[in-house]
Amino acid sequence: MEVRSVGALFFFDVGEVTSRLDYVADAEFLEGRFHREWAKPQGWVDSACVILEKSATNFAILSFLRSEAQGWRTTRCAGASASSSPTCGEPC
Repeated sequence: MEVRSVGALFFFDVGEVTSRLDYVADAEFLEGRFHREWAKPQGWVDSACVILEKSATNFAILSFLRSEAQGWRTTRCAGASASSSPTCGEPC
């Protein structure tokens, strides 16, 4: 996750599952230095994370990276709560 994208996580609620696509457009991500130098060489294409806790100055997340083999996070995962897995109990 690019550093400039981290601040966007403050706008999500505790328990909300988010994806890279929720705060960085595909074109911006794919053309960025972070993708070229780190994500692409590792085969990383997407992520899903859940906000575990947050305050005015800090937050804690649990993040799952998705490889090229797993593909992009799908809309089935949208709206999942912290009580369910970020994969909604099935492959996303």
